Amino acid sequence: MTLTLSRRGVIRTVSFAAAIALTASGLTWVSRREAAQARQALEYRYMQSVNDLTSHVQNIESGLTKALYAKTPEMLTGISSKLWREAGFAKNSLDSLPVEYLELQNTNKLLSQVGDYCVSLSKEFARGREITPEQRDNLLQLKQYCETMLGDVLAVSDGLRTGSISLAKVEDHLNHDFDDSPQPANIAEGFLEFEEGFTAYPTLIYDGPFSDHILQKDPEHLKGKSNVSRADARTKAAEVSGLEEAGLADGNDEDSRMPSYVFTAEGAEISITKKGGFLSYMLKSREIGEPSLSHEEGMARAQEFLNRLDVAPTRSTYYEVSGNIMTINFAYDQKEDQLLVYPDLIKVSVALDNGEITGFDARGFLTNHIYREIVSPKLTAEEARGSVSELLNVEKSQLCLIPTGGLGEVLCWEFKCKSDDGEDILVYVNAATGAEEQILILLISENGQLTL
Repeated sequence: MTLTLSRRGVIRTVSFAAAIALTASGLTWVSRREAAQARQALEYRYMQSVNDLTSHVQNIESGLTKALYAKTPEMLTGISSKLWREAGFAKNSLDSLPVEYLELQNTNKLLSQVGDYCVSLSKEFARGREITPEQRDNLLQLKQYCETMLGDVLAVSDGLRTGSISLAKVEDHLNHDFDDSPQPANIAEGFLEFEEGFTAYPTLIYDGPFSDHILQKDPEHLKGKSNVSRADARTKAAEVSGLEEAGLADGNDEDSRMPSYVFTAEGAEISITKKGGFLSYMLKSREIGEPSLSHEEGMARAQEFLNRLDVAPTRSTYYEVSGNIMTINFAYDQKEDQLLVYPDLIKVSVALDNGEITGFDARGFLTNHIYREIVSPKLTAEEARGSVSELLNVEKSQLCLIPTGGLGEVLCWEFKCKSDDGEDILVYVNAATGAEEQILILLISENGQLTL
């Protein structure tokens, strides 16, 4: 029996077949899109793991540097505990990366040794023992290896950002044997470099000491001050910014612990406190041209601006130059006591093309500033100097107040030191007890004087 299809039947059959083909094609496209999305999500996770690993290795490297120059058991115990935690975090980040098919014996051994050795030191320090020359040599070796590892981790991170290292090829490397054909760069190569040799590492620049003040308290400098009107605050905003008063629009006022009026103009935002009418912060955004001012001239422009605001006496401490903008940290200078008060911080940013003030932040100052009744330190600078490591040569000392983690302050002797290999180190010794309160590494370059 012969079957025949009508013209309508043929059309229906062809249409049905076409629908099946289109559906199959659509399912293939969806499947590919889902696979691409899954691969992209995997890449994001790997990128985050690399970023985390970079941060932890940076913390380990700087922690080992501080441990080298610590002298008292209390300081060494605190640093060792932090190093042990950071080493554990770094191993977790490394474990989450697709490098398990590599024999990263050196990398894992280093992180394990940092953690184990610091636990061992902490136990000895807890018994009141001082660090020995041999232990310092061990810390120095660990530090040098961490510097090398940091360089290669940063190279991996840079490669991921620029695309020269492909995470998309990682799984292929995991699932296939290597042959003689050229292989695309992958995340593993960066870690293999650490296993096989040494590379240089870039200097890490951080902000000045004690710049991230705790603002979770009522501003001391605003207590007892009268409220100002919005109109008066607008006049003040125009005066400090150099903008026309009529051109300042009302922004979203701040209702935080430091209530403030906020005014905006094109590329500018100015905040004036509702109590006292003080400039809290100012941001002015524009394209910055090539620098025509020196760092000394930029510093002078910032000081002139502070003088116009008639703030309490301040002293410039540390600065950074980025994008042709110079940002200077000023700390309150209680001159009668020859005391530098780090919690009372003001930051001023100067455009080096024409000297314009493009940024200002006095929230640390307004939060903390009061006159301090200072009791004479129990220890002289010479007595406190005994708490500074013998590996450091003291070049300068001064009395200062630094903030503590519990919203308090502690009177210290600040010692600016130089190590035998040229590192600049700041050591803060409690002026009453002789305990080391803080150790900072001072980085001096053509772009600033900052600490980590």
